[in-house]
Amino acid sequence: MKLAMAQGDLKPVLHLAHALKGTLAMFGARPAVELAQRMELLVVQGETEGLDELMEALHVEVAQLVVALQLAKV
Repeated sequence: MKLAMAQGDLKPVLHLAHALKGTLAMFGARPAVELAQRMELLVVQGETEGLDELMEALHVEVAQLVVALQLAKV
């Protein structure tokens, strides 16, 4: 996503945000789903302001999910 945004190509950002939204929903990761949804909406609207912050927040949420899943595996 960061590379696509740096290159000014929002199409991959849109597709990844959409895919993540569905995948994260399967894990019940509501805050992450909402962030991905907000990213998707911004891109659809052609807005880039705030995308970096949303992407960073999404990264944090996904990292927390990964940790929780790893702990549950024990």
